[in-house]
Parts: sequence; C-alpha cells; structure tokens
Amino acid sequence: MTIRTSNKGVTTGPIGRRPFIALAVLVAVTQAPLGSAVAQTYPTRAINLVVPFPPGGPTDLVARVIAQQMSAQTGQPVVVDNRPGANGNIAGAAVSRATPDGYTVLYNTSSITLSPALYKNLGYDVKKDLAPVGSTAVVPLALVVNPSIPANTVQEFIAYAKANPGKLSYGSAGNGNVTHLVAYQFAQLNGIEATHIPYRGSAP
Repeated sequence: MTIRTSNKGVTTGPIGRRPFIALAVLVAVTQAPLGSAVAQTYPTRAINLVVPFPPGGPTDLVARVIAQQMSAQTGQPVVVDNRPGANGNIAGAAVSRATPDGYTVLYNTSSITLSPALYKNLGYDVKKDLAPVGSTAVVPLALVVNPSIPANTVQEFIAYAKANPGKLSYGSAGNGNVTHLVAYQFAQLNGIEATHIPYRGSAP
C-alpha cells in the first residue's frame, strides 16, 4: 500500500495561502478474489461506501463526489455510510468484517497508515484484511491563525509563539489524526509550547 505525500516544509509566504503538507486519500476494500461470473456482472446492487469521519469534513465531501460519479458510471446506488471514531479504526474494523464481495468499500485517509503505529489493537489487520484500490485525492493542510495573532508569515508566527509559551492552543480533527500529528511535529520542530484541542472531525 503506497501513500503519496508531498512535504513542502515551512513556507515563507503569508499564513494560510500555501499547503504545509499534503496527504493521499485512499480507497480500500476487503481483500478477496472475485469469481469470473461475479467480476463480469459487478456491480448488480448498491455499494456501501464507508467513511470513517463525520459528515461535513473534507473526506466526507470528497467521498460524496466520488459516490455520485461511481453511481453514474455503474448504474447502481452508492450509499455513503459515515462511521466516525477512533481515528478511522471503527470503520476499518467494520469493513474488514464485511463480506469480501466488493460491495463494502472503505474510503479512508492517511489514518489507515498512522493507526497501526498509534494503537496496540486496531481490531483488524490493515495489510491482511484490506486491499488498496487507488489514490483519489491529495488534500493540503494549511497553517492558519486567528486574526488577533500579530503574524503575517510563518516566521512571525513562530516568533510570537515562542514569546508566548503555553498561551496558544491548536485544533485538530482528533487525536492521532494527521492534522494533530503534523501540528504537533511543527510545534516540536520550532520549539513551540501549545495546547492540543481535538475536535470530532474536520468540519467543527
């Protein structure tokens, strides 16, 4: 399974105008060979597209666009099924237990590769229970700050954060999410002390 990332490091332009890091979004299905008869007629009924994050976030929005296109091309309904929680692990475990016939598909982000390193027990084996289908989107992460912060560049923000240790907080889409880990790494690399505030998904 390959994750394409584009790590451009710290940018020098105004905050929020350039990507800080990009992540690949993957589609994975339960792994099993399809019989020749099934492969020739697939799909003959609705496909369940499981999204491991709440509605309204970037993964959900892209998944719905893909579901619409899949439905138009296959002539079958593609139902988006949001199952948030545990950085994608609840949805991953559910898909791994589904019948391996191609009708239950997991639409996940980089969390599918981060979680095995962060959790002792996922409830499934990413490499054995899931098979990659393709990379569908590259979503940039941007560093943005509240307008009240007197900083217009990354360097000015770092200087301000260092001058105010422990007074800043940073939000993420949840513990262990790439938005959490990238922000944490950014803070560590630049000697910034800030409090992590995890939200339930990217939308809030």
